[in-house]
Amino acid sequence: MLGILSLVLISASVNAQDGKKELRDAGKAISSFNLDPGNNQDKLKEAIEHIEKAVADPAMANDYEVWQQRGEIYNAAAQNEESARALADLRGETFTYKDFTAPVKALESFKKAMTLAEKKWQSKGTLKTLRETVTYLNLYSNSKLNAQDYAGAYPLLDAMLEARNILVANEQKDVFEGEGTLNQQKYLVGITANIAGDTDRAAEIFGNLYNEKVDMPEVYSNYFKVLTAKNDPKAAEVLAEGRKKYPDNSEILFAEINYFIQQEKFDALEASLKKAIEAEPDNPSVYSALGNVYMNLMQQESEAGNAEMAKEYEAKSISYFEQAIAIDPEMFDAVYSIGSVYFNEGVLLVQKMSKLGMSKEDMAMYDKLDKESKALFEKSLPYFKRSEKMNPNDINTLIALKEIYARNNDLTTSQEFKKRLESVQNGEILKSYFKGKE
Repeated sequence: MLGILSLVLISASVNAQDGKKELRDAGKAISSFNLDPGNNQDKLKEAIEHIEKAVADPAMANDYEVWQQRGEIYNAAAQNEESARALADLRGETFTYKDFTAPVKALESFKKAMTLAEKKWQSKGTLKTLRETVTYLNLYSNSKLNAQDYAGAYPLLDAMLEARNILVANEQKDVFEGEGTLNQQKYLVGITANIAGDTDRAAEIFGNLYNEKVDMPEVYSNYFKVLTAKNDPKAAEVLAEGRKKYPDNSEILFAEINYFIQQEKFDALEASLKKAIEAEPDNPSVYSALGNVYMNLMQQESEAGNAEMAKEYEAKSISYFEQAIAIDPEMFDAVYSIGSVYFNEGVLLVQKMSKLGMSKEDMAMYDKLDKESKALFEKSLPYFKRSEKMNPNDINTLIALKEIYARNNDLTTSQEFKKRLESVQNGEILKSYFKGKE
C-alpha cells in the first residue's frame, strides 16, 4: 500500500512539474514574440499551445499565474490581429479577422485570475490587463456589427459588458463614459442576443432596462417582442406601459398593431392603424393593413347576417386598399385583396344559390343571384389579372382566375389556369400569362 501511495504521489508531482514547465515555456515564447512580433509569429502560436497545456493540468487549475499568463497571451493575440488590420488599412487592403475568440478567452482567463488573486498587486495587474481586453472586444464587435453579423457580435458585446461590470465592481473607472452609453450597450446586447437565439439573455437585459425605467422607447417594444415569443403574459403589460409613456412612438405603435393582428382584436387594431396612418401617412403597408382589418370585420358581419354593416365595412376595406395602391401601384397584397373582396362576396352568393329549391320564387332568386355573382366576379377579374402580372406563381391568384373564367363559361382560359396552377404546385416557376397581352 505504501508503495502504491508513493507511486501516486510521484505521478502527481510529475504532472505539476509538467504544468509548471508548460507555463515557463509559454512565458518564454510570448516574451520572444513581444520582442519582435513581425518575425516571431510562430512564437505566438507556440505560447498559446503551451499555455493551453498548462491550464489543462489539474494541478495548475487554481494557480493565479497560469490564468493571468493565459489572459495576457490572448490579449497579445488580439493585439496581433489589430496590428495586421491597421497595416492592411494603410495599404488599402481588405482585412479579415482569423479568430474572434481571443479577447473572449482573455476575459475568461482574467475572471479566473481575479478569483485566485491573493495579493493586491495581483488584482491590480489583472484589472489593468482586463481593461486592455475591453478595447479588443470593442474593436472585434464593431467589425461584426459593420459586417451586419449581429449574432456573431453578441458574445463579444456581452463579454465587454461583463468585463465592464468586473472593473466597476473593483472600483475602476467605467469603460462606458457619457450619459446613456451603458444603457445603449445593454440594449445592443439585448438586440444581438435575441438575434442569436439567446432569448433568455435578451429577456434578462431588456427586463433590467425596463425595471430601471430607462428612457428608451425601443426597450419597451423589444422587451414586448421577446416576452411575446416566450408566451409570457407580462408582454401585454409592457406594451400598454410603453404606449402610455410614448404615445407617438412608431416602433411601439407597430408592435401593438402586430399584437392585435395576432390576437385578432380588430376593433382595437382599427384605432391603432389609424394612429399609424397619422404617424406615417406615406406608408402603404399601414393602409393595406387597415384594409385587411375592415375586410375581416366585413366577413364577421356577413356571417352574422348583418348585410348592411358588412357592406359598410366592404366599402372601407376597398377604400384603404386603393389608398395603399395610390402610394405604391406595385403593392401586390393590396391589389390582390381588392380582387378577393369582390370574389369572396360572389362566392357567398353562389353558396346561397346552391341552397335554393325548384319553386318559381327560388328560380327567380337563383337568376338574380347568378347575375349579381357574375358581376362581382367580373369586378374582381382586373385585380387578379394585375396581381398575376406581379406574381404569376401565386397559388391563390391562379385559383381565383381558374374559377372566374369557369363561371364566365370561358372554359379554355379556365383550363389554362388549371394547368398553370398544377405546374406551380409541382414546383415550376412560370412567367406571367397576361404580361404583354394587355
